[in-house]
Amino acid sequence: MNLDPYTYVANPNVTGNQIGTKINKYAVTSGQGLANLQSLGFTLGTSFSPKSGSSGNTSNSNNNQLNPNDPNAAAKKEAMEFVKQNPDLYVDFNIPWNVSLNYNFGMTKTGLSKATIIQAVQATGDLSLSKNLKVTLSTGFDFVAFEPTITQIGLARDLHCWDMSFNWTPFAGSAARASNYNFTLKVKSAILQDLKVTRRRSFYDRSAY
Repeated sequence: MNLDPYTYVANPNVTGNQIGTKINKYAVTSGQGLANLQSLGFTLGTSFSPKSGSSGNTSNSNNNQLNPNDPNAAAKKEAMEFVKQNPDLYVDFNIPWNVSLNYNFGMTKTGLSKATIIQAVQATGDLSLSKNLKVTLSTGFDFVAFEPTITQIGLARDLHCWDMSFNWTPFAGSAARASNYNFTLKVKSAILQDLKVTRRRSFYDRSAY
């Protein structure tokens, strides 16, 4: 959250939506409240997945136990914690399915201009088709534009030392972006090999959801 304690006055030569001019006078003395709210944003999220060991498809939890004699133990522990805190960024082959939900809200407003609102819900998930093959899905809904967000369907294959993935974007979120697909084959980091997780392939849209 960002607050501006100063007063903004309208420019009489400008019509319509305008920022105005900031003057050296506190907003509270000009009837504009204690301060002008310039930005506000927050995210709420949750995830659902079966408990480790609750299904025959899950790997034994001992596979992720750290060896104290491993010179990379500290790096692996840090990576494990990051994966745990960001489940929507990774495909975890140790669990048969996973669903993550996130609600995003953002507001920006400068001076006297109208506020710009971003409000959307995003859902990501994956389902194991076999021990080393998963189907993934990412979609959502933009409440401001009142339309679906960028939607992706993909396949992720764990090749131990390699990652193979195919992603198809049937809906790109707006007419300004075309649907597309991509195929990726890359070397996996040694730490992710031990954790048996794969980094999700995602497209970040800087203009909107």
